[in-house]
Amino acid sequence: MLGGINMVLLFPKVLTGEEFGLTRVVNDFSVIAANFATLGALPVMYKFFPLYRRYLPAEKNDLPFIILTIFITGIVITGLLLALLQPQIIAAFGRNNPIFPGYYWLVFPFTLFYAVFIFAEPFAWYAGLSVQSNMLKETLFRGLTLLFLLLITFNFIGFSTFMVLFSLIFLLPALLLLGMVLKKGMLKTTTTTSPVTRRLKGKMFRFSGFIFLATVINITAVLCDTLFLAGAKGFALAAVFAIAQYASNLIEVPLRSMTGSAVPVLAEYWRAGNRKGILSIYRKSCINLLIAGMAIGGLMLINVHNLIDFLPDEYSIIGLPILLLIIGRWINLAGGLNAQIIQTSKYLTWDFGANLILSLIAIPLNFFLIRYFGIMGAAVANLVVWSVYNGVRFFYLYKKFGFQPLSQKNAEAFVVFCLLITLVYFIPRFTNLYIDAIWRSSLFMLFFGVIVLKRKYSEEVSQLWYYWSNRLFGSR
Repeated sequence: MLGGINMVLLFPKVLTGEEFGLTRVVNDFSVIAANFATLGALPVMYKFFPLYRRYLPAEKNDLPFIILTIFITGIVITGLLLALLQPQIIAAFGRNNPIFPGYYWLVFPFTLFYAVFIFAEPFAWYAGLSVQSNMLKETLFRGLTLLFLLLITFNFIGFSTFMVLFSLIFLLPALLLLGMVLKKGMLKTTTTTSPVTRRLKGKMFRFSGFIFLATVINITAVLCDTLFLAGAKGFALAAVFAIAQYASNLIEVPLRSMTGSAVPVLAEYWRAGNRKGILSIYRKSCINLLIAGMAIGGLMLINVHNLIDFLPDEYSIIGLPILLLIIGRWINLAGGLNAQIIQTSKYLTWDFGANLILSLIAIPLNFFLIRYFGIMGAAVANLVVWSVYNGVRFFYLYKKFGFQPLSQKNAEAFVVFCLLITLVYFIPRFTNLYIDAIWRSSLFMLFFGVIVLKRKYSEEVSQLWYYWSNRLFGSR
């Protein structure tokens, strides 16, 4: 909710496209830099801390000291690199964006405080503070962003002050999380090398090096489209793409929700050798996620003209990029829980390696397509990457285990819903965009729901419908 208010309602209305794009570049560039600053220490914490806690008393656990030492070293190295590479970075982003050189220094505080926050995260998780950590990272971050946007909206601050506050946005979350972690006694340190460290140091070093490289590459692959677009074509186009990406990312909310409940079940099925149960989850996830994704994506596409009318004129080209990004997310959802099935199996290293290779492909693909085709190149690159990601996982599960989750029902649902989206999009428009959006969305969801129930695409949806209809309208 807060994210939507910020991204769609306030950012494009309060800031110019160039200013909005600057916030995206500072954010994305700093996230990459902060993850680099950890130097692979955090995966070591996640993987090995349970062993340390099992075999060592808290006062002899030297892993927090090791993690802290690596982190401080990484922060120093990252700060020096950002300072030494300043001319090259400014040349890359400032060529088409004269606003950037004056704000480059804001990358330093954003990187520092975001790095401190992600450093404290694993300690918070093991201290039973995962809910508080997520609240600080997601809700407080968005709440502070909203506050800063409202301050500039009502002229309490200017843009320069807004950017300073934005660069410090993780200061409060980082301090609060660190305070919670310290209160739980999770950062007690000892400099004496423990027997566990002497026994595992080689394994930890190899593990951290591999995971560190892969993490930085994967994060860069995810964020490079905005950065490449900003550097090659200007911050204003990066702002347009940021909104298009935000809209398409909403489609994956059902996937994130389903993952949390399905992963423990998949892990247990793998342990028990229950391949029939895994295939059942695979099949159900494919059709249910496709239905949910096409419902959310369909609502966006039938109202894309209303979004264009609502946004400033510089965002008028957003329609086709949103379409391509949404199709990419549909492809991802049509593959169901393929990634989670592999990751909960003993073949998770294969998925990790495949992700690494595909990420290495995604970076140059984005670079060249964006260079020649601008924002459309970024959207096409996303579509290609999602298609390849899911194609590789699909064929791996089919060849390795014989899992084939798709049926004629999946193809029929996709074609029928595409036709419905097209038909509703082309119905006559009301002059008032709000009335048009309500009318168009209501009509779409009515026909969408009827089709899902009548064609019996999903047993789960049908069961939910009959349960709630009986509760609301009485027993049959």
